[in-house]
Amino acid sequence: MREPNRLKERWVLADFLSELADLLRGGAGLQEALGIAGREESGRKVDKALERVAEEVSSGAELGEALASHFPRLPEFCAERLRSAQRSGDLPEVAARMAEYMTRMQALSLGAGSVRKVFLYPAAVLVIGLLVVTLLLVFVIPQFESMFASFGSELPLLTRQVVDLAHFLGSYWWALLLGIIVLVLLLKWGASRSASLRRLPGRLAMGVPGLSRFYQLHAHAEISRTMAFVGALEGSTGSMLEAAEQAVGSGYARDELKHARQRVASGSSLADALAASPLFFSKLINIARIGESRGILEGLLSPLADRYALRMESAQGATRMLEPLLITLLALIIGTLVLAMYLPIFQIASVV
Repeated sequence: MREPNRLKERWVLADFLSELADLLRGGAGLQEALGIAGREESGRKVDKALERVAEEVSSGAELGEALASHFPRLPEFCAERLRSAQRSGDLPEVAARMAEYMTRMQALSLGAGSVRKVFLYPAAVLVIGLLVVTLLLVFVIPQFESMFASFGSELPLLTRQVVDLAHFLGSYWWALLLGIIVLVLLLKWGASRSASLRRLPGRLAMGVPGLSRFYQLHAHAEISRTMAFVGALEGSTGSMLEAAEQAVGSGYARDELKHARQRVASGSSLADALAASPLFFSKLINIARIGESRGILEGLLSPLADRYALRMESAQGATRMLEPLLITLLALIIGTLVLAMYLPIFQIASVV
């Protein structure tokens, strides 16, 4: 069971479900289709997991249950709808709809405009820059210090501070590294137990101009897409919100959806429940008000999700401002180190 449990991608089953739907529509039996669908296309680990799924289904397990046990990040609402479809005989239609939904969600999660890709380059620049600065302090600055000792005069304040910092890093680098590792582990542990920590990245993103809009667009695209999918399968407003809560990738967005679902359960309309949160755009709120009152909510949400996905590409330009800001910051830090090393040389030159 260990190998399938490493399948962390939430929407990895899109191709499998699409092929399964085609085979079932073509007249193949479920067991025959499970022996073919998705194989040799998704990788060895996925193939093994699907093989175990087929074995469990042949032993009497339901498809949704078997998939959930081997693909632990599959949202519960997906597994539940597959179980219901298998019982009612609608498995080909539901599998096809779910495959299309997962394909679109996978594009949001892994595409060029995803949150992950937007921050990948700035994070890489920051990490590499910090490594360069650390190497300069630990290995290069001490070489200059031995040369400074022969000058016989007091070093400039900036140079002394940089040398002291180099000594500190050279002596306690292991403690800093251990502290970073412990901090990361504590944050991961705390995020699994604290709602406040889970919400923190989203709340920070909501407070940064440009980034907040991109964050909201990404969340709205995931929420609209999921609610449209569940609504098309005759899901209630509460079940649509619950499914969106399971699908979104941000802890802050999940909590806001949870609060909206609780308001709906207490008697509020969907529009009023969404309007009580700062996360949601007025357009989504108005769409919810019209769609819920006329019973056409899922039909309005699907094209809205497409528009949000397209607008993410234009909003991505604002987030690219982080890259030159980071590069400028790192250039200032490295420039300060270089200046600190050459100040004593300038000082001696001025005396001569």
